[in-house]
Amino acid sequence: MKNFIKSNIELFGAAALILADQLSKLFFDGKTIVVLQNVFSFKSVHNTGAAFSFLRNHTVLLIIISLIFLTAFLLFHKAQKKKTKLYRFAFAFGFAGAIGNLIDRIFLGYVRDFLSADFINFPIFNVADICLNVGVALFAIWIIKCEIKQNDKTKIMKNNK
Repeated sequence: MKNFIKSNIELFGAAALILADQLSKLFFDGKTIVVLQNVFSFKSVHNTGAAFSFLRNHTVLLIIISLIFLTAFLLFHKAQKKKTKLYRFAFAFGFAGAIGNLIDRIFLGYVRDFLSADFINFPIFNVADICLNVGVALFAIWIIKCEIKQNDKTKIMKNNK
């Protein structure tokens, strides 16, 4: 059992992030709470689109796109042989973000957003959105590190000839 948990730690991390996302959405749904006037507040909104309300009112299409992305993501994850800590964090955050918003779209027909940075003109967002952005950033770093490592190996091989 311990080996199973250790080899799938990113799935348990993703589950914890999904739970945090869903509980926070449940708590803040329908509420407005000003934390710092004109700086930050919790403002409940229902978003039928994706980022920046892209594809507003195309919920079925967004569900299909999410399912295709998640399927490809899981296949990539299964095929990945060397799962570094960075990779595992990237996967956990990216997977949790996609699932968190997909749950809302499937069961509610919209995504519950509530985090509002009032000091700038920025869309209201949620924990799943944060997870997606962190996951994408970590994957970008992981890809760059893999590319650097591959380039270093290629240089070593060329120098040994």
